[in-house]
Amino acid sequence: MMTAPDPRATDPRGSLDRHALAFVGVVTAARLWFAWVADLELFGDEAQYWAWSREPAWGYFSKPPLLAWLIHLSTSVFGDSELAVRAASPLLHAVTALVVGATARRLHGARAGFWGAALYATLPSVSLSSLLISTDVPLLLFWSVALYAWVRLREGSSPRGRLALTLTLGLAAGFGLLAKYAMVYFWLCVPLSIYASRPNRAGLAGGSIAEGPIAAGPIAGGPLSAGPLSAGALSARALLAAALSFAVLAPNLAWNGAHDFVTFHHTATNAGVGAARFRPGAALEFLGAQLGVIGPVLAVLWLGWLAKGRLTRTPADRALVPFQVVPLLIILPVAFLRRANANWAATMLPALCVQCAALAAFPAARRWLKVAVASSLALAVVALGAAPLGEALGRPLPGQLDPWRRLRGGRALALEVTRALDATPGAGLVSDERMTLAVLAYYLGPEREHPWSFTPDGAVRHHFDLAWPLRGPNGRTFLFLTRRDAEADLARTWTRVERRADIEVPVAAGMVETYRLYEVE
Repeated sequence: MMTAPDPRATDPRGSLDRHALAFVGVVTAARLWFAWVADLELFGDEAQYWAWSREPAWGYFSKPPLLAWLIHLSTSVFGDSELAVRAASPLLHAVTALVVGATARRLHGARAGFWGAALYATLPSVSLSSLLISTDVPLLLFWSVALYAWVRLREGSSPRGRLALTLTLGLAAGFGLLAKYAMVYFWLCVPLSIYASRPNRAGLAGGSIAEGPIAAGPIAGGPLSAGPLSAGALSARALLAAALSFAVLAPNLAWNGAHDFVTFHHTATNAGVGAARFRPGAALEFLGAQLGVIGPVLAVLWLGWLAKGRLTRTPADRALVPFQVVPLLIILPVAFLRRANANWAATMLPALCVQCAALAAFPAARRWLKVAVASSLALAVVALGAAPLGEALGRPLPGQLDPWRRLRGGRALALEVTRALDATPGAGLVSDERMTLAVLAYYLGPEREHPWSFTPDGAVRHHFDLAWPLRGPNGRTFLFLTRRDAEADLARTWTRVERRADIEVPVAAGMVETYRLYEVE
């Protein structure tokens, strides 16, 4: 049976804020150290984002532009090393953890603020994401800022404060859209949040929304509770913020219009639109993967308390529920129709951590938060550190168990290709594979001509078909690199095809990636 809340949990100030900052700082420093010593190579998607960053634009083939801008900024300051390419990731996740903690503190007090930050900072998916660079990193930051602004806006404040919060909400959601279009889920959650948090069914009739822990808690009577918004006024503020967010996105929409809306076509294809098949096994796999995204202990804790209604007792609590379940419910049907990546519902994580942090008010439940954080840290250390430790001890993990096998081989491949190019003066390099083109673009270095993308029918399949297409005859000799046996296909479009070599690149214990190298004219 749950004991009464600890009254100290509602103290809005004190040492717990400093504890949260220190905890997140230590975790982030550990991740930076691991990234430094592990010396992880870029995998194909990361190398592609780096290639985008060389030419800043308002859009790219498969994603909005914000991630490329971040990489351009970090590499301009720190150079083009792998660590510099990924520099934004651990730092932005650290800021996100603190924003999540600030949201939990607004709703449930300082103790919950610490646990909100700690839960987010130690999520297994965040531990992995902090060592890579992806669009989820800025997306989750701006989603968290928008959620914080939404919580504050619900509280009510002075007219000037409301305007500042509305602008913050709109700008955060706009930059989130520039990071990844999944930010649009936020605007699907907002009306449900207003509806779910109606106090005593009076909210939509003009009653106060600012009830629950905020109305009765440590900041009651302060300047932020001086003007609670009705649901109608809150809806108007949300519409204004949504309009601002899409105004921020407008340049990207214009870029897409000038490029046949290529990003939207790619997004629709990636979601499986037009290629649907009922695959219940894929949906179960997606749901199972969420245990790894959230962490098994935290996932069970969240589901258990959510099912019992312990985390939805007040309007403020209920207002958070859509931000936890809507992203999951959007992706789940996609998972039934095609394979969905585990991270596609990642926007549920900030609100989930805020909601679970509310349990910090109950001493009996607090021990489970400690178990959740400790187990997530242990899972991250084992999953991410086992391969480097095994190599250091001369006992590498079996290839199928090595989580870093996708992050190896780029340097070795570039070395072999460099030797082949040096032995064929004047030859260019061409490939028909996006990942191969991206990795070579990065590891061949700026002194080499960029590799060309072979697209004989003019189809645009990825970014390099737009940026570096090779179409039609030009009388030049090329080295053609691919992972398939392509001699028969090449003979249809090249006047001379000669198989030069097979390149075997080790990627893990007992695993190699084999490339075919052809000389073509």
